[in-house]
Amino acid sequence: MCQRNTLWIVLAGGLMLAVLGCQREAPEEKPKLPSRKTIKKTEIQPQDEESTPEKGPSEPARKGRTEAKRAQPTPSEEKKTVYTVEPEGKTTEEPAAPSPSLPKVALSEADQAASLVKVGDKLPDAELPDPAGKAQSLRSLFGQKLTVVVFWSGAGLSSLQELQDLGRDVAGPYAKEGVQVVGINERDAPEEVKAKLEQTGAKFPVLLDRDGSLLAKVTTDKEKLPRTYLLDSAGKVLWFDVVYSSHGTRDDLLQAIGALLGK
Repeated sequence: MCQRNTLWIVLAGGLMLAVLGCQREAPEEKPKLPSRKTIKKTEIQPQDEESTPEKGPSEPARKGRTEAKRAQPTPSEEKKTVYTVEPEGKTTEEPAAPSPSLPKVALSEADQAASLVKVGDKLPDAELPDPAGKAQSLRSLFGQKLTVVVFWSGAGLSSLQELQDLGRDVAGPYAKEGVQVVGINERDAPEEVKAKLEQTGAKFPVLLDRDGSLLAKVTTDKEKLPRTYLLDSAGKVLWFDVVYSSHGTRDDLLQAIGALLGK
């Protein structure tokens, strides 16, 4: 009996030693890492923009905005042209905003027919005496930039009013800017002309058209005075009027001078 128990104990101990030996010899398993070659870069494809409107504008909208950004002009170009974007994405050029324009020449049909010199024509030149008797050509008295020529008569109150306004509002303020005023008196005696100039305070040059020969080249209506012409430096008519008033002709003339001088 003792021998059997001893045998069982020996067998049990041997079996335990065998199990422990197997556990020591078994290699320790390590976690396997994937090979670098098996790692793939996954790109997230954008979803359909139409199905997700909250994520922003659609592709056509982004494209149109990008093309509009490319079509924006540089600061130097913005002063000259204005660009717009058409639905197809093409740019078109539009003219820049116009500068201040000259006032319109508003004449009756009779005044239009009587006017021999109109806008775009050159005012005829002539050599005429001044009140002191010295002959001068009209062209020699032109200003460097602009010239106002007024045909007037001492018998008309509107002529005297214009002489006063031109001396105060044009001849004085714009003399340093290349603007000259020249008066052409019609058929008055030199002494009468001097008296009217002193009365109105006009100090700009005045020539005497004693026989009306120069006026006859300008109009067929020699009785309607004063007549006011605004010329460029070459003598071309830019604007004119045949009926003077302080709140009509005067204001339009000042507007025209300001526009031509860039004011």
